[in-house]
Amino acid sequence: MGKGLLIIVVGFASIFGTMMLNQTDHILGSGEKIIAQYVNTVRTNVAESITNVAISKIHQDINWVAGINSIDFSDAHGSVVVTDVTADSSSEARKIELKVITDFGNVSDTTVTTYIQPAYSYYSFFLNNIWPNTLSYNTGDTLTGPIHANPRIRIKGDPVFLSKLSSQDANFHAVLGGDDPRFYGGVEFGTPAIPLPDLAPLTAVGMAGGHRFTDELWLRFKADGTYDYSTDAWVTTLFESIGTYNGIILTEPGTAKDIHVEGTLNGRITVLSDRDILVEDNIVYLSDPIANPASNDYLGLVARHRVTIVENVPNSTDVTIHAAIIAHHDEINIPNFATGGPWGTLQIVGSLVENDFQPYGTGPGTTGYVISHIHDPRLIDKTPPFFPRLTSRLELFARSK
Repeated sequence: MGKGLLIIVVGFASIFGTMMLNQTDHILGSGEKIIAQYVNTVRTNVAESITNVAISKIHQDINWVAGINSIDFSDAHGSVVVTDVTADSSSEARKIELKVITDFGNVSDTTVTTYIQPAYSYYSFFLNNIWPNTLSYNTGDTLTGPIHANPRIRIKGDPVFLSKLSSQDANFHAVLGGDDPRFYGGVEFGTPAIPLPDLAPLTAVGMAGGHRFTDELWLRFKADGTYDYSTDAWVTTLFESIGTYNGIILTEPGTAKDIHVEGTLNGRITVLSDRDILVEDNIVYLSDPIANPASNDYLGLVARHRVTIVENVPNSTDVTIHAAIIAHHDEINIPNFATGGPWGTLQIVGSLVENDFQPYGTGPGTTGYVISHIHDPRLIDKTPPFFPRLTSRLELFARSK
């Protein structure tokens, strides 16, 4: 019995000793994890602080690329290299890369963040004014692209916003009082008003190397990469290749001449009208960007006044527009929207910038059109040729470590 008891005692001692060693290792391991977490937190905070300093300098001077050689944060150090990595300023947003290097606890870390100075085509929908205060987002609406409105945004029920929603107003207007919108892409209320685009740079490039006209113009894009054109309502028809000019077709400033459009675009074109753009029939890409995200077809429709859906036979049963659209002084205009039709669905695949807002109809099956606005995700950083750009705004594009 004495021998058995001794074996039991020795066994318990061995088990207890092993448990103590394991507990000691666990305590030491926990301490190392805490230290590692602390070091990572410090490096992350330093990187974010330096990035904020750099972004502040870029906001003060949008062309600032000097970078920061060294900033000390107690025992941590950091620097930032700023590089303009834009590949083609005529067809994409300006890209600014911030390479932040932090050093703390004898460990260096590098974070690369890319911001874009976007074109107006970045916004799935951009509104400068509301007339007559009828724009709202309602239950059942799912918005996939960035939206900005200088006036207050009206919300009824629980619409879903998958990208950032921004407004000059301090908050949205809740129509019902118990509205519960879903903001999955973030919100930015109370932001400074964003002005309508300056069309002078686009006009200058168009005058320098674009296809210029002084008369009212009719355009029909063709799938073979050409376009027919006429200045006498198709009594006489001429044609041209997409690549002959610099990508801009325009009626010259001061002419106040309209441009009529239709057809299938194979290539990249921005159409700039000195007055209105009139959509005579469907105007679509040869390669639909929703079915093929690698599509290289881009169309800008820029009207100094309004973009009108012509009331005619081709447009009486649905209309499809693939384009980044700007109605600079007015809106998408649907003649007789409250009394004509119904004409089916007006589908816009792309982006829309309007000064004012006009309804498209009075409801499904009643008058006008039902609107279907599909965001073209390529337009986040790609653009039609020389599409107008925001002058002082940055948006996060990508981040990596």
